[in-house]
Amino acid sequence: MKKKMHLMVVILMILSLFLAACKGDTATDTKPQDNKNNNEQATENEKGLEGKIRISLQGIAGQSSGQDVWDSVANAYMEKNPGVEVIVDNKPADGYKEWLTAQFATGDVPEVDIVTSNIVPNLIADKKFVDYIPYLEQNNPYTNKAWKDSFDLDSMQVNLDSYKAKGDELSHLNFESVQVMWVYNKDILAEAGYDAPPETFEEMITMFEEIKKLGYSPFTIGGNANSLWSGKAGWAIRIYADQYFRDSINVIHSREGDYTYFEPLDGKWEYDPTNPYNDNHSEVTTNHLRFWKAIAEKQAPYVLTGDDRWKALYENLQTLFSFAPDGYTGMSDEDAYKQFLTGKAATFLGDPSSFWQLPKDFGDSSVTGSDGGVEPFEFGFYNFPTIKDDLVQADVRTIHIPVGFYSVVAKDAKQNALNMDFLQFWTSPEGYGVYLEAVQNSDNKSLTGPPALKDIELPQEMAEAFSQFESIGNMEGLMNASNIMARGLHNYQPNIQDWVVLTQRFFSNEISVDEYIEQSQANIDEDLEDALKEEGLELSDLEHVERKPPERK
Repeated sequence: MKKKMHLMVVILMILSLFLAACKGDTATDTKPQDNKNNNEQATENEKGLEGKIRISLQGIAGQSSGQDVWDSVANAYMEKNPGVEVIVDNKPADGYKEWLTAQFATGDVPEVDIVTSNIVPNLIADKKFVDYIPYLEQNNPYTNKAWKDSFDLDSMQVNLDSYKAKGDELSHLNFESVQVMWVYNKDILAEAGYDAPPETFEEMITMFEEIKKLGYSPFTIGGNANSLWSGKAGWAIRIYADQYFRDSINVIHSREGDYTYFEPLDGKWEYDPTNPYNDNHSEVTTNHLRFWKAIAEKQAPYVLTGDDRWKALYENLQTLFSFAPDGYTGMSDEDAYKQFLTGKAATFLGDPSSFWQLPKDFGDSSVTGSDGGVEPFEFGFYNFPTIKDDLVQADVRTIHIPVGFYSVVAKDAKQNALNMDFLQFWTSPEGYGVYLEAVQNSDNKSLTGPPALKDIELPQEMAEAFSQFESIGNMEGLMNASNIMARGLHNYQPNIQDWVVLTQRFFSNEISVDEYIEQSQANIDEDLEDALKEEGLELSDLEHVERKPPERK
């Protein structure tokens, strides 16, 4: 028996050597070894994955949630990975934040896997989402190269070296783009005597006065809590505030010795308000402790009272919103969009996707609220007109950013990897090709801008359309005073709720601008310490802003 066992071991050893020799012979294949390994990984990926992926993304005001488009991507993925079930259950924009927050409220891990996260900054701060950085460094089996090499990281405003140096996480993926613009009804402008859109804010206000005399709403926008905070009203408020407070960067940029300091960027940066990208993340880093310190110490521009710029801003905003439809404070952005589609309003805030979306929506009764749709009209676009007064510090910028905010809910390693595999497929030429074709065929979904994907090529019509939109700079995602204080205190919801009520009263002329500013500042002072705690900070952290604050639960 022992001899037989010994003989069997010898035979196995000889067999293993033979197989190894055969494997060595195949190394002379003309394909590079790395590609061979990648192909094996892709084959294993297509055959071996199992599980469920649940996707619930937020729709965009003026568009549906793109359920049909995402179903197409899901079906293409499942065809390659038959062991995986992908469930798409996208949600409308209105109420999405409340729905997503509720998924985490019980303390249990949510069932949903891939979500839109920009409206839940508290969940991002609590690290409820997976860090993309390790996965971006890994091979994408659908392209056979590192996943990060498929992205134009500069356009995405992502510096992986900076993230790593500071120990930051990348919790959402933004590779699509959006540029917020005004969309206008050419027929209404012509009736008011205008053959071209306005070039300054003051000219726009004059134009609105003429349009109002004709019985139209010059400007349609939602004014409910969602629109004022995370929607289009909030966009307009912050965009125009940015003109007045471009010098915020001089307060909050990283200094040498700060834990946020990154020499390759910060060592050569100089303030230049004539450059609309001067304070963007691709040019300079910022220290968030410095804006909290400025708020606590009432350092301009992070204090509302005693600064004529805040008063001038809010007076201009009050004038602008006076041209919105009656009852707009109870309207959503979707309701406001209907007013534009049905020819009741002359302008609304949109983006380049309207180039394709409006013709689709004119005939969609579910969007217009009119049986059989509405009569189409000619429309055009114009960038935000600049406010011209002595207090503004630079020409107006807009929100022109990489978007998507696709986040993966943090779960166990296997589920995280499965979710990332789906996203790797979607961002590959094959997966995004399915997506683009579905968008073109969809009645209710359009691209908001060109994607920052190196491996894909847009259809000619799309590429030509996007090329017509002039870039004027970006102010979104920055820690300047316009984003931190112009619509309530940063992301602290109790303060924001008070601010919404106060702003609706102010825009309705129930209180004066001075009362509005004083009450807003009083609310900020009252809520400061609680807002810090929600960020995991304490007032003592502001005594040494150069130091990284301790981790707190």
